[in-house]
Amino acid sequence: MLEFQLVDSPFVFPQACVGCLSQKGPMVDTHRQIPGFGHIYICHVCGKTSARLLGFAKGERLDELSAASDGIVERDREIKSLREQLASTEQHLSDVRHANSVALEELRDEKAHSKRLETEIRRAAESTLAAVTG
Repeated sequence: MLEFQLVDSPFVFPQACVGCLSQKGPMVDTHRQIPGFGHIYICHVCGKTSARLLGFAKGERLDELSAASDGIVERDREIKSLREQLASTEQHLSDVRHANSVALEELRDEKAHSKRLETEIRRAAESTLAAVTG
């Protein structure tokens, strides 16, 4: 038997809360089915109402806990977004480093080629000068 799981949104038919038919997540996925209805999800509002009715928390304290839960969900979304941005930035940095490495290697090759040409020109000039003055 699978444990209940918090999901961002319902994705199995009827894609709605069993209590109020809301489709707004996050929801609890019970991993259960009701014949003639479909998959059972419980939305935030129905979960809060159930907790209050079952005596898990009362009035003001339930509101505090609910606000804290909303804050955690929002924080988790922000962390996920920041992790995605970080991964993208790290990939971009890696690409820049690779391009820099390639450019540096090309620069070294061009410097070596310039030195070889400079040496050949110097030898040709010395040879021509020796022939003219010689």
